[in-house]
Amino acid sequence: MLKKAYLCSANNAYARMKLFLFLKNWTLPVAMCTGASAYLILSRFPLSEGFKSATHALVDVLQPTLIFSMLFITFCKINVRDLRPKIWHAWALLFQVALCPHRRAEGRQGLPPGATRSPHGSGHEKSEEYIIIKMRTI
Repeated sequence: MLKKAYLCSANNAYARMKLFLFLKNWTLPVAMCTGASAYLILSRFPLSEGFKSATHALVDVLQPTLIFSMLFITFCKINVRDLRPKIWHAWALLFQVALCPHRRAEGRQGLPPGATRSPHGSGHEKSEEYIIIKMRTI
C-alpha cells in the first residue's frame, strides 16, 4: 500500500516536471506567434483616435517596464527572496534625499535642473538656455 502511494507521488512529480519543461521550451515561440497573429488581425480594424491614444500611452509605460523586468529576472543571478526591501534601503534613500535639497526644489516644477519654461510652448521642449547650460557642463 505504501509502495503504491509512493509510486503515485513519483509519477505525479514526473508529470509536473515534464509539463514544466514543455512550457519552458514552448513559451517563447507560442508568445511570438500569438503576438504576430494578434498584430496582423488587429491592424485591419479601424480604431478610434481616443482608443489609439490611450493604447499608445499604456504601451509607452508598459513596454519598457516589461522589457526591463524580463531582462533583469533572466540575467540576474540573485535569489528573488534577496530582492525584498531591507531597513538599510530606507536609510540610504533618506541619506540621498537629505543631501540633495536643491534638486528636489527644481524637480517639483516638472523641469530638468537648469531648464526654464518656454513662452511659446507647453514647457516640454528644451529651451535654448537649457541647451547652453548643458553644453557648459559637458
